[in-house]
Amino acid sequence: MIPMTSDHTTKQSSRVSFDENTRHQLLADERRRTACDVLVGREPDVHLSELADAVSRREASDTGTASAEEVGLTLHHVHLPLLDDADVVDYEASTNCVTPHDAPLDELVD
Repeated sequence: MIPMTSDHTTKQSSRVSFDENTRHQLLADERRRTACDVLVGREPDVHLSELADAVSRREASDTGTASAEEVGLTLHHVHLPLLDDADVVDYEASTNCVTPHDAPLDELVD
């Protein structure tokens, strides 16, 4: 598991803090940053295909090249497992279901 600290005041409201190395690791990849940005404020249970479509649209507008299938593969095999290990999201690979955690996402994208 990736190290982070948490000061839980209530289940609804908690403050999460990543150490500097973890924060850099999580934000090192542009696709992972884009996925985090897309997930901020999203309702729970985002399907991988929906996330991949949103990320690929953003990447296409920036670079002109990004297929949703390619994005989905890298999200599934690389980025979502890393974000899951850091407790930023819950990713259930068997159902391709992503459940974002608001506090860690807010900490990363601020």
